Amino acid sequence: MTMLRIPCQAWALACLLGLSACGGGGGSTPPEPPPVEPALSTQCLTGAVARLELPAGAQVGRNAELSLLGCAADHVFSELRWTQLSGPTLRLMSARSQALTLEPAEPGSYRFEVSFQDPQGRVRSGQA
Repeated sequence: MTMLRIPCQAWALACLLGLSACGGGGGSTPPEPPPVEPALSTQCLTGAVARLELPAGAQVGRNAELSLLGCAADHVFSELRWTQLSGPTLRLMSARSQALTLEPAEPGSYRFEVSFQDPQGRVRSGQA
């Protein structure tokens, strides 16, 4: 039987070429986490699809309006729902539209939540 002799350097080179062809044999890189969406605010922050527009100074007995506005002209929202979280109870007029009209009967601090579906069908929410 005839044996083929391969010099050490040729053998090492063959092994290195084999490893480089398959990416070095190392583990896979973990996928990057999805970008964190900023909380709903009064500004269109990087990555936000919407912002809130709040009344400058609501007065007792006068209508005020909270609005959900898209950060891009083509952002159309659906399944809108405004909910009062705190403050003297108000009658929420237009609670299923992008603008919530309300008329405070007494002074106080009020808090609201809006939930909606973005153009990609994801459910989102925020507080004002």
